[in-house]
Amino acid sequence: MKTQSLCPLIGRAGVLATAVAVGLLSVSSSSAATYTWARGVAAPAGSTAFSWNNSTLNGDATNGNNWNATPTAFPNAVGDIAIVANAAGGNNQIINLDQNITIGAIGNIGSTNGTGTKTIGAGGAFTLTFDNGASDASIAKLATTNTNASIISAPIAIAGNGNLSLANGSTNTLTLSGGITSALSSGTQTLTSSAGSNIVSGAIGNGSAGGTMAVQVTGGTLTLNAGNTYTGATNITAGTLVLGGTAGALSANSAITSNGTFTVNRTNAVVQGTDFSSAGISGSGGLNATGTGLTLTLNANNGYTGTTTIGAGGNDSVVRASVSGALGNGGTIQFDATGNASTARLELTGGTTLSNPTIQFSARNNASVGIQNISGNNTLTGNVNLQSGGSSHTVQSDAGLLTLSGGIANANGTGTRTLTVTGAGDGLISGVVGNGTGTTALTKNGTGTWTISSVSTYTGGTLVSAGTLFVNGALGNTAVSVTGGTLGGSGSIAGTVSITGTGTIAAGTSIESLTTGALTMGSGATFAYEAADGGSTGGDLVAVVGGLSLTGVTLD
Repeated sequence: MKTQSLCPLIGRAGVLATAVAVGLLSVSSSSAATYTWARGVAAPAGSTAFSWNNSTLNGDATNGNNWNATPTAFPNAVGDIAIVANAAGGNNQIINLDQNITIGAIGNIGSTNGTGTKTIGAGGAFTLTFDNGASDASIAKLATTNTNASIISAPIAIAGNGNLSLANGSTNTLTLSGGITSALSSGTQTLTSSAGSNIVSGAIGNGSAGGTMAVQVTGGTLTLNAGNTYTGATNITAGTLVLGGTAGALSANSAITSNGTFTVNRTNAVVQGTDFSSAGISGSGGLNATGTGLTLTLNANNGYTGTTTIGAGGNDSVVRASVSGALGNGGTIQFDATGNASTARLELTGGTTLSNPTIQFSARNNASVGIQNISGNNTLTGNVNLQSGGSSHTVQSDAGLLTLSGGIANANGTGTRTLTVTGAGDGLISGVVGNGTGTTALTKNGTGTWTISSVSTYTGGTLVSAGTLFVNGALGNTAVSVTGGTLGGSGSIAGTVSITGTGTIAAGTSIESLTTGALTMGSGATFAYEAADGGSTGGDLVAVVGGLSLTGVTLD
């Protein structure tokens, strides 16, 4: 039995204690040892000071002279703890892994005071195996003012009967870049990230021996930047899991349960079923799509109940929904890119009905599309809240039919928000368009046909500049201006109607009647009239309630 004095605090049997105060703790072990790699770090009174005495600051992990063991030795046994705190002064330090080494834990990787980067494993292709017997192995990062990262570049294998936990107590990152695999012949081992910002830029895989890897996030942020192949579960109990870089992905066979936040922060295409679980995402957490250039295709019935955020953090990104349950079960759809030249948008394909109760549609200061019908007949059943941030909210139907069946209204502020409907495809607004907290206006452009079938109450202006707007329901006291395209339908408009330029008024798709308020038609405007067939009497009727002014009108 041997006894060693350690600083900072270490728990027995290679398990890191949760205490953060600096002090002495006596550790007794019949097999595992603790080794401190510390350049110029003074030990507390009553213990022996050990120094990293390589004048270049760098050295081999297997050189016992670089460790504090007496007699000279280096950590390479089940349960061994390696303390690798860098000294004050901000110097970078590299520990070369010059052979395969087994340890139970790495403690306090980082700098005690300074900006130096600690790198373990540089210069070789040897494996760092974590084996803490029946207990979990761990990598702990110092809670210091160090502004630089700590990096373990060696490939990592997890052996023994435990898992591997990452506990980053600092404000900077801990990066594992060499990949992580299980060394077991059977069973599942879990990589758990519990605090701070941790990045795994090497792939996490099951390993060749037959064991399975899983990933769990219980706090902080874990970013995965590689194409991971592990098939165990991916659980987010708290905190955030990020798929990042240009290749961050999960196996399609890894089931995702998120009670925290699942974020896709890539700059290219990400497809569900290829880049992460084909079985869907479950849990109470949300989904964030961020990263300029990202197109995230969701093609599974996801059961998560949290918010889906498009353009999280103000970035441009696209979420494409191709099945009805793509955006979860009952959570809000939130556009987060506001007041800028954003191109973040929601795309719909393939006969999709999204039943999310609320769509928080933030504005932007350009004419880019926020909701886009790519193909098929698709429906949004939730209320569309026109949010602040800019002046434009654009919905586009490229082909097929897009139906907005929920209410549409200004959701915050007292100003005027304009909903623009456009595209070569068709659209149907069957939900009530109202003013909400301010005033709502509507603009129709593009070559397609949009129909309002609801009894809407908004009082902002209605502008038709291209295509066709049919009013088959009723509009309230809105002033309608047609400068191009066609206004028609079989409903009623309480406000005034002005047809100018190349604008046309028609009473519907067949012989129908449209009622308007005062009607003014200027030179060049057209009245499209359809008469009854076969000598029958009657035809289209535009019933004007109020004044009528016609100047140089063409009857078509």
